[in-house]
Amino acid sequence: MEFPNEDDDYHNVFSYSKVRRFDLGRYRKDEASAGMVFDKIGVVRLFCDIHEHMRGAILVLTTPHFVVTRPDGSFKLSDLPAGQFKLKVWIDEKPP
Repeated sequence: MEFPNEDDDYHNVFSYSKVRRFDLGRYRKDEASAGMVFDKIGVVRLFCDIHEHMRGAILVLTTPHFVVTRPDGSFKLSDLPAGQFKLKVWIDEKPP
């Protein structure tokens, strides 16, 4: 995964998450960020040391069967194989 900077300001994407710790260092719009591989299951919390309001999360899964809810909270899982499964819901800041 890459973290392009599309602003005129410097950015620095980093994470102290146990799943994947990294610090890309400061880079500008015209500079490429280093690519990251996320090969452990879990949540990777992202931050920018320059802009406190810039943060995010990456949920690393081992399944292709996932979906993001719509603004109204509804969702639809498509193309599931036959069988019975457990549905797990992840809400940021809460356990699954």
